[in-house]
Amino acid sequence: MKNFINIFILMFLFVAVSPVFAARIVAVAESAYVTPPIAPLSRTENVNIANGDFFITAPTRGGTIGDGGDESTIWAMSFRKNSKKWDHFRADPARMIKSAVLRITLTPRSVNGFLRSDAVRIQGLTPIKIAPALGGITPVSGVPLTIDIDLLSNGNTSEDLIRVLKFEQPKGILFMQYSDDAIVSYARLILKY
Repeated sequence: MKNFINIFILMFLFVAVSPVFAARIVAVAESAYVTPPIAPLSRTENVNIANGDFFITAPTRGGTIGDGGDESTIWAMSFRKNSKKWDHFRADPARMIKSAVLRITLTPRSVNGFLRSDAVRIQGLTPIKIAPALGGITPVSGVPLTIDIDLLSNGNTSEDLIRVLKFEQPKGILFMQYSDDAIVSYARLILKY
């Protein structure tokens, strides 16, 4: 009887604790500068600034690039380095993604309500406004801010993410974009399945 109780307790602990150890795969991108070099532009220039794993693209209306005022930051999240876990998404049928949380650190430059209209997106999917992730936080110009964004919100589904991971080129990479009133200096995407 005592052994039965011990086995029952072990089984209960395994079932209760196992969700904590759900399988996950992680990709990280980091910048070289929290405040990258700034370059003035004419309306006809098409310039990008490399900032570690990120590229800051020129504002569409001319102005200054790298100040976080009116440009986009693009980067890639690669899951191919972790080949054993990546195989779960290449399989047919692929594992369902239960959670997709993007943690980004950004430094706002324009905080007069503009940051509330900013969005992050995975190429090929619906953009997600960052305002809900800000909650009650009031951004301060020039002060880095870290937020978590649920990428399975705004109508994006597990199937959408798997489609992009499996069939868009190159496979296993998600191309990301942040627009437009901040500089992104860190991004970590955790997919739980």
